[in-house]
Amino acid sequence: MVRVGASVARQVDVRIVAATHRDLAADVKERLFRDDLFLRLNVLSITLPPLRDRRDDVPLLARVLLERIAVRLGLRSPGLRPEAEAALAAWEYPGNVRELGNVLERVLVLRDPRDPSPIDRDDVMAALGCALRPAAAPVIPGEGRLADAVARVEKANIEAALRRARGVKSHAARILGISRPTLDKKMADFKIDIWSKE
Repeated sequence: MVRVGASVARQVDVRIVAATHRDLAADVKERLFRDDLFLRLNVLSITLPPLRDRRDDVPLLARVLLERIAVRLGLRSPGLRPEAEAALAAWEYPGNVRELGNVLERVLVLRDPRDPSPIDRDDVMAALGCALRPAAAPVIPGEGRLADAVARVEKANIEAALRRARGVKSHAARILGISRPTLDKKMADFKIDIWSKE
């Protein structure tokens, strides 16, 4: 190997691991993928079925991911009720294991951090977008406009993320999946004061 800008060759020992959701052999036949590159990459091929085809794996994966995500968020893992595991296993997961992790993180962000009870089916369904059940700001039908209800939920989630992050705004922004400037703007819009004694 010759480094960019160098003239001396160096010996290197590397191994390339590549992953794709496409059928590369079929793509080679249709001339959508270079055959020489395919032959170089295709030393050992491992086919891993999508999560929707391995539903029995979902509960175990969910328990492991939940523990890791809770630690990353500075929380204690509340665990999963059997009906929550069943609801998770029933989902299609177009985003595979990464989507399962995102769903579990969404559950932890949406629920009250002081609630020690295990995650139930309603928590999972809310995180999957099948229901809207924020613990801190319930939306009462017939009360106000939709925009007001959404604002209450958004404010409650920002406050919950800030509590979990112990006031560290960059950490709270990561929990919420938004940028730090966006969090600052939303805190100003909602008049959220993390140093308030309330």
